[in-house]
Amino acid sequence: MVASEAGAGWFLEGVSDQGGHWLVRITGTPFIVGRVESCDLYLNDTGVSRQHARLEFDGAGRPLLSDEGSTNGTFVNYQRLEARAPQSLNDGDIVHFAKMAFRLVHREQSKAPAPVVEGIEGGTMFQQVAALPETFTAAAHEKLFFDLLAKGAVSPWFQPIISLRHGKQVVAYELLGRGAQPGLSSSPAELLKIAHATGRTVELSDLFRKTGIRRAQELGLSRVFFNTMPAEMSIPLLRRLLGELRVMAPVLPMVMEVHEQAIADIELMRDVRALLGELNMKLAYDDFGAGQARLVEIMEVPPDVLKFDIGLVRGISSKPQRVQTMVADLVRMAAGMGVRTLAEGIEAQEDSDFCEAAGFDLIQGYLYGRPTPDPLPVAG
Repeated sequence: MVASEAGAGWFLEGVSDQGGHWLVRITGTPFIVGRVESCDLYLNDTGVSRQHARLEFDGAGRPLLSDEGSTNGTFVNYQRLEARAPQSLNDGDIVHFAKMAFRLVHREQSKAPAPVVEGIEGGTMFQQVAALPETFTAAAHEKLFFDLLAKGAVSPWFQPIISLRHGKQVVAYELLGRGAQPGLSSSPAELLKIAHATGRTVELSDLFRKTGIRRAQELGLSRVFFNTMPAEMSIPLLRRLLGELRVMAPVLPMVMEVHEQAIADIELMRDVRALLGELNMKLAYDDFGAGQARLVEIMEVPPDVLKFDIGLVRGISSKPQRVQTMVADLVRMAAGMGVRTLAEGIEAQEDSDFCEAAGFDLIQGYLYGRPTPDPLPVAG
């Protein structure tokens, strides 16, 4: 199976659980979809009937979709079709064959945003897709999600970050976000699932950040931590996204949190740190202790702030002595490199007391404040 450049025409776009895209060109008339290899689009899924549906073109060259009496139905924009009653389709329509979802795509240009899936069998090209990935679970909300992006329908929330060195005062806020699109979950985790499935992770992440920074300035906040996604970790992309952020807020102190997954790439982190220096932003390593991040990366490219993962410090006061000793040693090591340390997810006073005694500089968690859309300004 190979991928080729897509020319002009009509396509069915499939999206995998990993976010990959495939375009299947609708060729010939009729174009048969089903669960036998002789079909033009072969879907290897037990919910799909042997000859499930057909696509044809009307006199104007627009596609018509018909259900062929399938067991589990053919759907257009989540409405089931009557058997053998052709329905005209439009660019962007969501089409389901049983539970397998595709987006109808019309391209007038020779360049398409995803490869055309093709294969070779006995030297003959064919349009069958023997193992097209299963549909993304968020397909039913796709159009609402695109509306969210178009309208900027998100709301910024902020969680306080407390200094353990200055009377437990609020010294910064971490920027978080919630969705505000009717019909969609407000949960950022759920929205990110849809963004990942539709290839819009960077767009959603950028929207959360820009909306939040704009609101932070309106509120008069003096320091903001913001998150990035692994998909954003390329210097040209970061240069554009962060540059736009700095233009929006020329003097606001900002700290960019880098996900633990990216920290292992030392050369990348050197470039990231240099770029942040150009933009007068600080660097924080997020989720330290959660997985891949090793001490060597921290020593090679030390951040300004090292955020200890919730799983490492939550309940620390009742963990075995060896764990407490290890955490305290890591805090001392970071301090020796001039790196400030932050404990996340602190909910109990006993854990806060441990963190203060261990030498943490900063602390964050429900004990000191839950995320809120209306935080108080930070002095200084």
